Order: sequence, then C-alpha cells, then structure tokens
Amino acid sequence: MQPNFFTRYSSLFGHLGFAVLAALAIIYYKERTIILDAAFQSFTIITRGDFAIQVHRFGAAMTQVFPLVAVKLRLPLKDILILYSLSFVLVHWAMFTICDSWLKIKPLAFGILLFNIFLVNQDFYWVQNEIIQATSLNMVFWACLIKVGSWHNIKWWHSLIGLALLATLAFFHPLIIFPFTFMAGYFFLELNKEEKTIRRNLILPAVLAFFSFIGLKIFLFQTEYDNQTTGRLNMNNLHSLFSNLTASNSFGIFMDHLLSDFYLLPVSMIILTAFYIHRKSYLKLFLLYLSVLLYITIIMASYLDANFWFHVESQYLPISIFVIVPLVWEVIPAVSTTGNGISVTVASLLLAIIIRLADINHTSGFYTKRVDFIGDSLRKIRNLKGDKFMLEESAVEKKYLLQFWGFAYETLYLSSLTSPDSAKTIFLVPNMEDYQSPLNSANSFYGMFSHFRCDELKEYLFSFRDTAETYKLITPGQWNELE
Repeated sequence: MQPNFFTRYSSLFGHLGFAVLAALAIIYYKERTIILDAAFQSFTIITRGDFAIQVHRFGAAMTQVFPLVAVKLRLPLKDILILYSLSFVLVHWAMFTICDSWLKIKPLAFGILLFNIFLVNQDFYWVQNEIIQATSLNMVFWACLIKVGSWHNIKWWHSLIGLALLATLAFFHPLIIFPFTFMAGYFFLELNKEEKTIRRNLILPAVLAFFSFIGLKIFLFQTEYDNQTTGRLNMNNLHSLFSNLTASNSFGIFMDHLLSDFYLLPVSMIILTAFYIHRKSYLKLFLLYLSVLLYITIIMASYLDANFWFHVESQYLPISIFVIVPLVWEVIPAVSTTGNGISVTVASLLLAIIIRLADINHTSGFYTKRVDFIGDSLRKIRNLKGDKFMLEESAVEKKYLLQFWGFAYETLYLSSLTSPDSAKTIFLVPNMEDYQSPLNSANSFYGMFSHFRCDELKEYLFSFRDTAETYKLITPGQWNELE
C-alpha cells in the first residue's frame, strides 16, 4: 500500500483529538451533566440503581453504564457526574479504537473523530441525544462489514455481531435510517469492479436485516414519543416550508448557523463536487447532493420554528456523515500520497481540528453562565427555612435555563456537590393550581416526570435536613425580592 495520511498520521490525530475532547468533558462536567435530560436521566440511574433506557433506545446503555457502576461503588456525586460527562467521549473513543486498531479500517475510524467535531457546537454540552452515539456505531458496523469483505469469510459469530449491531442501530434513533442508507448506497457505488458481486452480496442482506428491525420496531415497539417525533414531518409542514422558504424561521436559522457553526459543510461540498466532477463520478455526486438536500429539508420541515437550537443542532449532525465518508474514503487518500500532498493534508486537517475544538471550547461560555445562573438561584434561597421550594416558572428568567422542566434536578445536583447535607431543590411549575401535591406531601421529592420519597434517595448523595417537611411556596413577588 502506498503511504498516505491514514498509514502515518490518522491514529495519532484520532487519539489526540479524543484526548482533548475528554479533557474538555472533565473541565465542563457541570455544564454537560447539570442540564435537562442529562440531569434527569442520571438522577433516574442514581435513584433507581438501574439503567434509564427510554423508548426502547437500549444502545444508550453504553454511556449509562458509567454512572451506574459509579453508583454501585458509592462514589461521590462529583465523581459520578464527571464519569457521566466523560462517558459520552469514551464511548466514541472506544469505537474509534475498534475501527482503527482492531478492524484496521482507518478511514472510517478517523471519520468517527471528524463526526464528533465537524458540526458539533451546542451538542457538546447537550450530550445525551442518542443519534450522536448511533451515528458513530453506524460507522463501526460498516467497518465490520468491510473487514469481513466476502460472504465466504463470514463465520457464525460475525452474523451474531452484525445482527446485534443492526438491531441496536434500528432501535437507537429514528434518524439513523439516513446515515445508514447513505453509507449502504455509497459503498454499493464505491466498490471496485472485481469486488462488486462479493461485497454487494454483503450489503444487500445488511440493508434487508436493518429495515426488518425497523419494521419490527414500528409494528411491535412503537412509542408515543417516536410517533410525535416522526409525526413532525408531514405535508402541512412541507407546504408551510416551501410556500415561503426564504422567510421561514427554520431556513433563516439554519443559514445563520451554516455560516457561523456549520462552515465545514459548504467547504466540504465544494471539495467533493470538484473531486467527483474531475473523476466523472456523477452517481456519487448525485447521491451526495440528494442526501444532503433531502435531509436538510426533512429537518427544516420537522422543526419549522427551530426553537431550542441545542436540540435542533443534534438533528442536523448526521449531515456531516454524507461528506465525511467520501472525504476519508476517497479524497484524503487520493491527495495524501505524495510528499507535498501529505504535508498539505496533515496541515489542513490539523488546522480544521484545532479550529473545531476551539469553537467547541468557546461555546462553553453560555453553558457556564447557565450553571452560574442556577447557582445564583440557590443563593437566593440560602437564608430561607427549608430545603424544598416550589415556584412558578414565569418568575424565572428563561434565557439561560433553555427549558424549565429540569430545574428541580439541576438545583439538587449543584447544591449537593458541596456536601450531601447542603441539598436543596427548586421545583419550577407552569402554574400553582395544577401542582398542589408538593405543598401537601411530606417526605417527597418532586421533579418533572418523577416523584420519589426522600428516603428513596441515596442519602450519601442527597440528604435533606428535614425529610418530613413539605415544599415551601415562593411567590413571584417574594422571588423578585430575594437577593
């Protein structure tokens, strides 16, 4: 094999890149774990002492096992949260290592690193969306398929591993259909002539098995949450989007972020367009543009208002696979075989990785202010009698909270980091009329979507001074007077 970037540098770049991401995950562990879903899910793991698998997305166990083991070992809350934050990097790092060192499919291994930084900004801090883990696992599956190479090489345990991966992918997240289908189409077109019959005989059964698991999920394991998610895409939304495309919120916000956060996407599209035209690979060029434009349309139509960009960004992340895979599989090997070519490639990739890591670090500013805001809210109640309080969400500024529903868990975590005995919680509710139970229930902890007796909480992590007390009501007027 002629030396190129992947034979010389990709392993080093990959491990260094993930090492930096791991360091950032430790530094910003509060920002990444004391936030909405991550706080709720880890609280569920801690309190129940079990996995918090939601809507059959059992692949999430890959990251949840870290805080679960930490709870079983009775580690302090800080260590549990650091491990939980770190798990979302370590899982991808492990998948990179499997592809790079074991399977030796170095281009797809490097693609896993690129996926974790290519378009990622807000979602380094809103960590738990399953589509992110699923997309990296999708790369592992295709690396396994390429490693096997021929139908005649398959052993019984290859089939078991392949089916397990496909089942996990199918249940992981509805959007995984798009990166999976793209990679199936891409490798179907990419094969050398002498390999077509052999490897296509692997690709077609894999696609059939994957969509069989999708069908199984739809007909036997469908959930209301998934119905709501997939129901966002409908003819009314498509009509609303295209009836006045340039004036729609989803189009305008996407274009803003395309220039400020997703800038590597148009740059990569230009490179790939020139590359494929030069090579007259028009079918691949068509697949590329069809995938990118169709996927963007689906996300725009599904999120017309584009509210809560931290969530919407995660839905856009799989787009990067459409450009990363051809870049690592064709473009980088093609341009990095000569002395000058490999120097330019190394310099360009190093610069791109440094810029993306710097952007991810820069994005932390908002999330640090968010943690500070939660701390300021706790300081407001430091002199009030009691540990558990209830307040209407209209009294609290929404700018840094993003959403109100996680505040009970977030305040409990941040207050308990100092000491378990310093535990306090503020339960934000839409209105007092519909939430009278906390005011009348002793020995209770309330958060959105959960209710526990105080004696069910892990006392060595969260210890309320008077478990028998009920929640104390703070009116908006009283809240504004607190300093």
